[in-house]
Amino acid sequence: MTDLQNTLNNVLLNKELTAIEFYTINDKYWVFDEEKVWVVDCGVQLTFNEYIFTFAWNSEKQFYEHHLGKIEEITGDHEITPLHANEVESIQKLIGNKITEVKYKWNFYHDLDENYEPMEQKNYMPMEMILSFENGSVLQLAAVNFKVDTVNKTIGSATFDSTGNFLITLNHLISVKEEEESISDEELI
Repeated sequence: MTDLQNTLNNVLLNKELTAIEFYTINDKYWVFDEEKVWVVDCGVQLTFNEYIFTFAWNSEKQFYEHHLGKIEEITGDHEITPLHANEVESIQKLIGNKITEVKYKWNFYHDLDENYEPMEQKNYMPMEMILSFENGSVLQLAAVNFKVDTVNKTIGSATFDSTGNFLITLNHLISVKEEEESISDEELI
């Protein structure tokens, strides 16, 4: 995982963001605050002078993961729709700024062999990335499952879920909890 984190840091740290776009697959997505909290079902693409970094739904693997390249390269046959993030005033303030720090929350998966048995090697992928910019802005990207607090019209609770939805926040970090185990230890006995 250290090698992967170093690779991602080399791509992201001290690089000037030239464009950012949010994508969705379905027509419906959540905008809890049009300047700072969104939940979509595809992901985000960050463009720098030399690189494109994507954190999005991988249709082949059926979960959210990182990709060094365009979002279309991992979304498969899904028709994806850009949400024109660059038109949001708060998002526009990220353009031209460098990323100064990245914090990660990791998950992993195993590839399967020809008998569909998990192979020993773990493949790591981010579940959450918190990007700090030189202008003081903080962008949170996370694969989550969430509930809606209908009274306050906010996210009521969020848990990490690599197969759920995609949370994007700007200067408004949302606490995301670990997934709770669906099977208790007692049920395994």
